Amino acid sequence: MPLASLLIYSQFLEAHEYGITSLFFSYIWILGIILTANMHTAIGRFIYEDGQSDSELVGTTLAAVGIPLIIAACIGLWNANIIASFLNLPAFTLWFLLGVVIGQIAESLFVQILTARGQSGLLFAIVMGRSAVGFAVALMLLMQLSSDRYLAILYTEAIAGFMIAAYLLLFLQNDRPWVFSFKVLKSFISYSCPLIPYMLCLTLLVQIDRIMIDRFFSKELTGIYSIGYNLGMLLVLVANGLLNALNPRFFSALAERRFDAVRLDSSIVLSSCALGAVVMMLFGPNVATATIPGRYAEGFDLIPLVSLGAFASVAFQTWGRLINYAKKTYLLAAVAVGATVLKIALNLALMPEFGIIVGPFTTIAAYSLMAVAVATIVNASPDLPNIEWKDASIWFILLGFTASIQQWGAVSRIGFGVFGVIVGFLALGAFMRDVLNLRRDLLKERLL
Repeated sequence: MPLASLLIYSQFLEAHEYGITSLFFSYIWILGIILTANMHTAIGRFIYEDGQSDSELVGTTLAAVGIPLIIAACIGLWNANIIASFLNLPAFTLWFLLGVVIGQIAESLFVQILTARGQSGLLFAIVMGRSAVGFAVALMLLMQLSSDRYLAILYTEAIAGFMIAAYLLLFLQNDRPWVFSFKVLKSFISYSCPLIPYMLCLTLLVQIDRIMIDRFFSKELTGIYSIGYNLGMLLVLVANGLLNALNPRFFSALAERRFDAVRLDSSIVLSSCALGAVVMMLFGPNVATATIPGRYAEGFDLIPLVSLGAFASVAFQTWGRLINYAKKTYLLAAVAVGATVLKIALNLALMPEFGIIVGPFTTIAAYSLMAVAVATIVNASPDLPNIEWKDASIWFILLGFTASIQQWGAVSRIGFGVFGVIVGFLALGAFMRDVLNLRRDLLKERLL
């Protein structure tokens, strides 16, 4: 659905309109983290612990998220003109921004709760239903509007946000009576508050390029950059889906100290994303040229480099969740802050002179630093499984070389294609090996 919406929305929107939309969505999670103090992420950690009451977890989450969100929203909308000027957005879009923030938080809670309860079918229906209906309505509005077509997307996303939040409250009626617990709140605060700089920095790492391009250049270039970036980062969505699906197994394996199972899961995520990155490098720019209007063409060449940054991001997420499990979130925060400072500093120094091409390179640098840092921390922790660097390092080198020869044309197109296909088959072989090992592991668990 994200790919379909990206390809179709780009047909209707001018580059500057796509830039406004991208800038709008850049602020969603930044505001979500600030307005809720990141408390919406805590339930996904504590719901797996034995002895926790769902009524207390749900009741405390709703109070900890809802009350600050309502207060902050009232204050923010009262000062709408000041805030809109700071965000470089039209003032009336703040109402849409509020609706989308609420919807994203509600969807995050659905993902955390339903994943823990093993209700993947219901989760799929909710997420896909929301996306499909929202996409269809936005498409109808896009065909009706003759100007300011970006408003179709903003209207649709805001309405969908309020609707999914309402459905969340109805769904959670099964967990009533909702009980507020100061003990649970204290646990939430101790877990979530150190993650505020971490989550903010992760969000800035994804969004800061667009914000800075908007400030340095124009909304048109922001839209052009966003097309290439969004296509290159698609494999992160695949990785997030895999990691969410493997979460129950991840927590049970660590609790039972089955470290080989954790390493196998990490390997399958990385090998699948290495395969996805190769596919994006080989075919991404050509598919984009064939399906997306030429006004965005400057962004197509960014896809291979962004895909390399996406692979480094996946490595960081895959290994970083081990530190998350150990509840040493302050270490994750330190790593994220350092990488974000590095990226912003490099953008400030290089982007005004060299343009939007700087964005993918600073993305690669930031996520690579984070992956190496979390792997080093995990391997220094005796209670966590050691991370095997070899495969991930080989994938990164091969992918980096593939992206480099595509970017600078170091070899002929035929040579690039042959090399890319070889790397692709290597990744496919590793992925199939990991899938077979996972099937054997799951069969062994059932027999035991």
